[in-house]
Amino acid sequence: VPFFMADTAGSKKISRAEFDRYGGGYRVNYPGLRPEDIPRWESFDHDHSGTITFDEYNQQMLKEIRKAQYRAAKT
Repeated sequence: VPFFMADTAGSKKISRAEFDRYGGGYRVNYPGLRPEDIPRWESFDHDHSGTITFDEYNQQMLKEIRKAQYRAAKT
């Protein structure tokens, strides 16, 4: 999912409120996901600044993709 879809204010950072709104939609759009597959704020806000930057988002998305690939390879 592109960063800009979650950054609805266009601030080049994702606030907690934006993340929560996006996360709610994520659960609706992908109802079969396991709880551990749903994005968590703590996983994305690496520096604990209260916002998620583009770099933090990209770093975490790469980790999430690797986790999903690993799980898929195990099955």
